[in-house]
Amino acid sequence: MAVDDHIFIRKHEKAYSEGNVIFTEGDKSHEMYFILNGEVKVTKRVHDVIETLATLKKGDFFGEMSTFANRPRKTTVFASKNTKLVAVQLDSFQSMIENCPDFGLKVVKTICGRLERANEQIESLMFKNQIDKVTSILYNDSTDGGKRILTNTTLNYHDTLTKITKLTNLSSESIISFLGRLFQEGKIEIFKDSDVLLIRALPPIESLSKE
Repeated sequence: MAVDDHIFIRKHEKAYSEGNVIFTEGDKSHEMYFILNGEVKVTKRVHDVIETLATLKKGDFFGEMSTFANRPRKTTVFASKNTKLVAVQLDSFQSMIENCPDFGLKVVKTICGRLERANEQIESLMFKNQIDKVTSILYNDSTDGGKRILTNTTLNYHDTLTKITKLTNLSSESIISFLGRLFQEGKIEIFKDSDVLLIRALPPIESLSKE
């Protein structure tokens, strides 16, 4: 038995119109899916924002990790085009691997690649969240505790750097790199000799994390 077995396909084929949800984050896992045609998007809610993790097309499969582990779904998947899938339960999938080792090897390689990409995405999201914290600290300190000079605000550079390091998981190198980006964009000035961090144009600083 294989996923291209016509009798197996007819028995387990499912059709989804564009926009239809295949499963939702938190749902129980009963089966994995192979895409016969069409397209699906894999999404996840991160801090009230829906992030698209992957777009899958004909020949791809999904839903295998939660099914293998018998855990609730960790993502939401919906049809981004009219789509036909083959739904495969765990016992059927095990038989497919036993009867076709090459197919099993392909699945393992695909899963390994997905795990690597997922780790990269998680690291990226974590870094973005930390950068949001840096932006918030700069904005709040310049509003509440900074010394106002016309439209600009000055903070103690060393104290600000120390505070950001304590409140985030970012390295000093990452923080300095981010401050360097703000400097290049003309949003701040750094005077290390006098230990001064001058912040210009507060609204752009506040909205920087959305850029």
